[in-house]
Amino acid sequence: MLHESRAERHLRSFKRRLPGRGVSIACLVTMAALARMRSLSAETAGPADSPWFERCLVGMEVGPTGAQFGHSDKDDARYAARFDGAEIVRRCVAASSEYVVIWARDGDYAYYDSEVALKCPGLGSRDVLRQTVEEARKHRLPVIAYCVV
Repeated sequence: MLHESRAERHLRSFKRRLPGRGVSIACLVTMAALARMRSLSAETAGPADSPWFERCLVGMEVGPTGAQFGHSDKDDARYAARFDGAEIVRRCVAASSEYVVIWARDGDYAYYDSEVALKCPGLGSRDVLRQTVEEARKHRLPVIAYCVV
């Protein structure tokens, strides 16, 4: 495409990487904004040998929703049953995110194997924080564990 913008190239690339998955308008708008922020990041980023937090501008915060409002049912195994740290990282990488903020604990639950906080019932034996860190390591993607205290 002759006069395709960087955002348009990024969106086309994103669609190619996720074949068979529907891409909503909201997702496309988000990807366009992310592409623009990426271009700004490249213009203002520090040297490659600087710490990640000085050179990374575009990141994603990901976590389940609902429990932070105190309306969760500790016996509902459906809540966060599909919360998958490795899949989150793969999608962040596909979206060119430079780091990920993963919810490790909200007002009600821990999303990792905690010795103190109640673990989210939908996780079973899974540890979302561990999944996230292990997959992110493969992509050299910095991870911030977000915890509500």
